[in-house]
Amino acid sequence: MSTSIEPSPENDAPLEHFALPRKIIREVRACASTAADQPEGDIFYLWLQMTVGTPAVAVAGEQWLNVIDEAASVGVNWLVISMGDGVGNIEVTEAMCRWAQDTHQMTVCLHTTMSAPDPMLRTMVCALPKSETYLLVEPSFDAAFAELKAAGIQVALASPESPEAHSACDYPCKMVYVDACGSLYTCGLVAGEREFFLGSVFSGSLEHIVHHPELPHSVDALDTRPKDGCSGCPPLVAKYLCRH
Repeated sequence: MSTSIEPSPENDAPLEHFALPRKIIREVRACASTAADQPEGDIFYLWLQMTVGTPAVAVAGEQWLNVIDEAASVGVNWLVISMGDGVGNIEVTEAMCRWAQDTHQMTVCLHTTMSAPDPMLRTMVCALPKSETYLLVEPSFDAAFAELKAAGIQVALASPESPEAHSACDYPCKMVYVDACGSLYTCGLVAGEREFFLGSVFSGSLEHIVHHPELPHSVDALDTRPKDGCSGCPPLVAKYLCRH
């Protein structure tokens, strides 16, 4: 992102190709964290949409890790990965979760619209640190995930009731939303709408995009879009979880 990345069909190399350099970076950061003063950021949430709804170049595994790195540099400490009704490339998704947790100490929420957990999802969630991982499910399917709850997995509602549900929303100014094609939007509610397009992970700097005064960083308080577009919203979920 700060270094332009050209999308290419060849940029989805297996993540193990990057394991050694990532391990080295992790160890260097761990050693340096106690010695360096990290500036406090004003963006706290990263929302990544992993499902591709249109035929376009999707973000590759290494590029997702770069997005997480840049998000951490502007203050992000909560990550929501929306997977739709599947798990996609489970190797990439698990690597993203571990990178966010191990390197940047982020809380990770996996957002699924599955009606019940399938074996691949169950295996991935159970392999991640339980205290730092939440599984976000749709309210109508909550009961189907009782087995995972009994196993100690933190299962929460992706669309929790909130006192702020019908008031002005100030969440977008604290959040970064990136769709599966690498496009940034003001928030998930307005993803795909041209007037709320902020830029692309394939060019420019995330720092520049989220602080650019002429880009749209809010949604009208009188917005009439269906609020199911708020399902998985990181600040909405984080505020609910912190209250319960």
